Amino acid sequence: MYKLCLNAGHSYTTRGKRCSKKLDPNETREYVLNKRVCDKIETKLKCYTGIMILRIDDGTEISIADRCRKANNYKGNLYLSIHHNAGAKNGIASGIECYVFPRVDKLTENYQSSLYSGVISTTGNVGNRKSPIRRADFAELRLTNMSAVLIECGYMDSIIDTPKILTDSYAEQIAEGVVNTLVSMWGLKLSESQNSLPINVKSDYEIAQEVIRGMYGNGKQRKNILTSMGRNYSAIQRIVNDIVKKR
Repeated sequence: MYKLCLNAGHSYTTRGKRCSKKLDPNETREYVLNKRVCDKIETKLKCYTGIMILRIDDGTEISIADRCRKANNYKGNLYLSIHHNAGAKNGIASGIECYVFPRVDKLTENYQSSLYSGVISTTGNVGNRKSPIRRADFAELRLTNMSAVLIECGYMDSIIDTPKILTDSYAEQIAEGVVNTLVSMWGLKLSESQNSLPINVKSDYEIAQEVIRGMYGNGKQRKNILTSMGRNYSAIQRIVNDIVKKR
């Protein structure tokens, strides 16, 4: 049984953590964006057996130390914190970044690289940062005694990223990338028939398995069907190719 400690960074009332008013008149708070992604991750993962999930956040000003203490007491396998970045100053800085503590083991490095690849495969938001795979002495990464990864899903003050991160579809893509990665790394199995799951709950990994079983036809027909369902055809095809290659 794998244990995931899932945290939507900050809280609703944290000062300054919001989208640029110039780019978002509503000044959407970071916690709202973080929580939306975490809620989607949690909903999708609850369709699987072999995993337990502990949400660290509840929207209030829980200190980082208390969050990490809660996670450590839970004895999780992975602490995953979802954030959205700032610093573009209404400029063109963009892209997803993935952080771990400066001194980590190979397992944590694997989580970092795999999760980054997963969310890039579903969003395509490589951006223009020189080092998207990063290390930092963030408290969440330092105070947890398990593998810990912090994902910055995009910039709240970027003319490139802000329009994306405000959409529900982008949050869905981030969640898909995370879930696809954990399903693959942990060998998770669906707790009910794949065919009974709503299409928006199935991860790209499950859809890719259905593609391999021939459920969506071939060639242009397959592309048209998946696209009509609102799925990212290119991302699913990459997963199909990877599965077939490993067989």
